[in-house]
Amino acid sequence: LTAAVGRTRMKDNHRLVRLILEAEKPIIAAVEGFAVGAGAGMALLCDTIILAETGALGFPFFRIGLTPDYGILFTLPRRIGSARARQILLRAQMLKGKVAVDAGLADELVADGETDARAVERAQEMADMPPQAFALTKRHLAMEPQTLEAALEMETLSQSLTFLGDELTEGRTAFAEKRKPRFR
Repeated sequence: LTAAVGRTRMKDNHRLVRLILEAEKPIIAAVEGFAVGAGAGMALLCDTIILAETGALGFPFFRIGLTPDYGILFTLPRRIGSARARQILLRAQMLKGKVAVDAGLADELVADGETDARAVERAQEMADMPPQAFALTKRHLAMEPQTLEAALEMETLSQSLTFLGDELTEGRTAFAEKRKPRFR
């Protein structure tokens, strides 16, 4: 590799990072085994991470002379906090199973062999949510407002949009009829 080739490669990878992070649909990671380096970065881009008991997320970049990639410097601190992210990255740590969940790296721990089924279950739960409201909320979470005023302005804009849609009508009707809403 040359620096120019490496830069081109990373720019190509960044298109995938943006596509995943900006997706309006739910994205669930099912980690069975090891998600290390870029694999950990890919998992961190997802809305939910389901981790097998013997699974692990690792950040061994320094051990092979690299720096973090796949948006890890953006996603990891937002997921677990800056201080903890600093320690994990600077010590090139691998966090397994319950330790990873307790650290906030993964959202749910399941028995080995059950990650795919649980991921599909969680994805279905999220897919049943109102699509427009879900997409707007994902966008707001990604933007991570830095002030109360910014958060309130984002709320005002998104609530105004949801007032106009069929999702609110279906949600209210389903509530009144004591049934599960059927969003499209």
